This record gives sequence, C-alpha cells and structure tokens, in this order.
Amino acid sequence: MTADAEADASLGPLMQVHDVWDLRGVFDLLATELGSTLPHQDERMTGLLLVIFTSLFRGAERDTVAGLMSAQARRAVEQYVDVNIAKRFRVADLARVAGLSPDYFTRVFRKTFGMPPREWIIRRRVQHAARLLDETDMSVTKVAMIYGYPDSFLFSRQFKAVMDISPQAYRVRRAPAVTSR
Repeated sequence: MTADAEADASLGPLMQVHDVWDLRGVFDLLATELGSTLPHQDERMTGLLLVIFTSLFRGAERDTVAGLMSAQARRAVEQYVDVNIAKRFRVADLARVAGLSPDYFTRVFRKTFGMPPREWIIRRRVQHAARLLDETDMSVTKVAMIYGYPDSFLFSRQFKAVMDISPQAYRVRRAPAVTSR
C-alpha cells in the first residue's frame, strides 16, 4: 500500500471483495438519497449503508468460508430469478440452475445469502417492484400482477415486511410536497 512497512502494518488487515460491482445499484440509490429532502431520509440511508456493508463483508468472506455457492452458480441463480421474477420457483428448479442437488442447494444457499431461498426470492421480487413503483405511475395492483402476485393484499403484506412501508406509502414518499398558498 505505502512505501513504509510500519505504516502499512498500522492500517490493519485488508479484505478482498469479489463481485463488488453488483452493488452499483445500491450506491446509486445512496447517491440519490444524499441529494434527497424527502422525510425519513436518515432511515433510508441507514438501510442502504447496512446493505452495502453487509454485502461487502459477505463478499470478503466468500473465498474463506467453506460450503458456499460458487460465484458462477450464484450469478446463474440470480439471473434466472431476475429473468423469471414473476414465476413461483421450486427449490429443485433453482438447484438445477446452480448444478446442485436440492438438499445441498438449500443448505449452501442459506449459508451464501444468509436466508432461505423463498425469503430471498420475495426480497428480490419486492426490490424489483419498488423500482417499478419509483419509475412508473402504474397502480399498485398492476405492479403486483406483473410480479406474479394473485392479489394486491399479499403483495402489500410482503412489500411492507421487506421495506417496512406499504407500497402506497412508498410511492407517496417520492411525490413532491405540495405547498398551499
């Protein structure tokens, strides 16, 4: 790092993080939040920083912890889920994409992502839906249908469980404040 070995030793241990580029979307959201004047900015920024640091530390651990999915298998599962986001997935289907047996896949998935496949898929689906709510004026019911929810009640319940805010409140939070004269 520096020309001075003593100074390098004082920096402490370094970590190598793989696939950090996958976090670029979160960094973009953080940059947007820094310029935001919407209410609850502190909570959103805290959440984004938590996602960034958790992902960084998990990325640094990947090569040292045994029993994790390979980066290639992880990317294949992520891509498969993203392309088929509205589909109801079976563990056997995801395991086949990763090239693993269903039982082993479930154990390795939980260790790699820190949660069971079903919970991860719900979080991923809600993240996609949140982006659509931000970028379009589609109704919450229409967004729910796009992401495979048979009714908006289930979508709203899962959205709130992941985002700590209802989809309607999430959308309203970005609307410009109206000033009265």
